[in-house]
Amino acid sequence: MGMLWEIFQEYQLSKRAKGDVAANLEQRVSDLEAEIEFLESLLAQTIPIVEQLSGTDIETEHFPST
Repeated sequence: MGMLWEIFQEYQLSKRAKGDVAANLEQRVSDLEAEIEFLESLLAQTIPIVEQLSGTDIETEHFPST
């Protein structure tokens, strides 16, 4: 998992370095909503791969239903 976190941090730093900052609050909120949608999609694609490679069920082991 450390490698995934490093990649994400590099992405965030490169975004800041490019100056990808919204000019106003409405645009910033819109940008953040789009980023959340992208990250949720990426996570949904990544979890099955990690589960397959590790041989564990992340959802039931780390997030048991209540």
